[in-house]
Amino acid sequence: MTSSTSATPAIIPPDRLPPIESHGFGGGRDDLHAFCARVFTQPSPRFFRDADGHLVVYRNRDLQALGSAPEVGAVPPQSLFGPIPRPAAHSAPPPGMALAWTISNQIFTTNPPVHKPVRRLLSGEMGPRQARDMAHTAQTVAEDVLDTLAPIVTAGQEIDVARNLANRMVCGFWGRLLGLLPDEIEAIARHVHDMTPMFFLNHQPEDLARLERGAAGYRQILADAAARTLAYGGNPLIERLAQGLASIDQQGDLDETGIVPTDVGMLLAGNLVDGFHTAAVAVANCMHVMANRPEVMPALQARPDAIGQAVFEALRLEPPVIMLKRRLLADLTYQGIALRKGAILTMMWGAGGLDPDVFPEPGQFDLGRSLQGSTTFGGGTHLCIGRSVAPMIVRTLLKAMIARSWRIVPGDSPTNWIGGHVMCQTENFSARIVPMAPGELNA
Repeated sequence: MTSSTSATPAIIPPDRLPPIESHGFGGGRDDLHAFCARVFTQPSPRFFRDADGHLVVYRNRDLQALGSAPEVGAVPPQSLFGPIPRPAAHSAPPPGMALAWTISNQIFTTNPPVHKPVRRLLSGEMGPRQARDMAHTAQTVAEDVLDTLAPIVTAGQEIDVARNLANRMVCGFWGRLLGLLPDEIEAIARHVHDMTPMFFLNHQPEDLARLERGAAGYRQILADAAARTLAYGGNPLIERLAQGLASIDQQGDLDETGIVPTDVGMLLAGNLVDGFHTAAVAVANCMHVMANRPEVMPALQARPDAIGQAVFEALRLEPPVIMLKRRLLADLTYQGIALRKGAILTMMWGAGGLDPDVFPEPGQFDLGRSLQGSTTFGGGTHLCIGRSVAPMIVRTLLKAMIARSWRIVPGDSPTNWIGGHVMCQTENFSARIVPMAPGELNA
């Protein structure tokens, strides 16, 4: 793929580009918003380089083009973690390998020929139709979560949105689908929280120790649940995944193609990291938008058909994922930037949703906005497989709150966002859920 321009640009390597730190980006939500306000309102370089000298892509049109380029693939496991032994079914990971073994089974570490059959298997269980079928489970969980919060709402007390609302909703949803026991659901919420340092740009030793403990516990719970289901039956989702996995005739490797998981427990553990963690971040971020725009939830009560649009607009404004890495499968020259096979790209998907060339007045919440060109869930061949399920979870919870005439308002403490992070994730987000006033209901 070579860029098409009327004049042939000079070819330069990525390490000659200006550093992204020069425009104030060091990771995390606050830096993302400040960075976008700067680069999209004044003359700015089209590309940057990160601290490792990798090309940083942040404009929507470039994200779309490179995300769809056949030369751009996933970062395979050993490029992420260094030398690791191949994961083995039903085996405990070697010391320090719990996270590596988990992520080695994730579709986002696979390239051809492994990527297509594993993606087809997962997409067959998480597409738009399947998400609609899952909505009943999400509705049941949402009502349970809100029933638990009802006394707190009546008392006017604050809640920790991530712990009391988002995590309960998402872990309860996946827990029911996968047949987790109540104590396993509670434990997996703790483990997923402990895996948050996975997304830090810089790690301290204590972060890595916490991350490894969380990954080991998380992986074990899903492995146990899958084994239990396959032994006793009763969970069609896990049984279909196990059957489909057994039919994939690929092996792959840890250096280039990624691998096919050896059993369904490892398939689930690898690919539901985002299902648990990122989906919960999406719930919290949507609630943050609702809390800080008090007119929106009353308006949605009058227009329930717009709830889905509201969720996508909220996640455009506060996207869970800021950036992800991609790797070149072949040499590529794009817009004058020479990239060699094996080069790493930093794709700032979160910035693409704040690009005014595609989303005019990007800081405004607009229920009438076209979301064509959305990059909230990435793009191209590696578009997020959860792009139908995650919004459905958020939408179902928001709809259940509005049906009770509840809305969310900020708490007394300001929201703090985790810095140095590849996610837009709150460190502290306190809020109150309150009944809508009669005037709001009639607005």
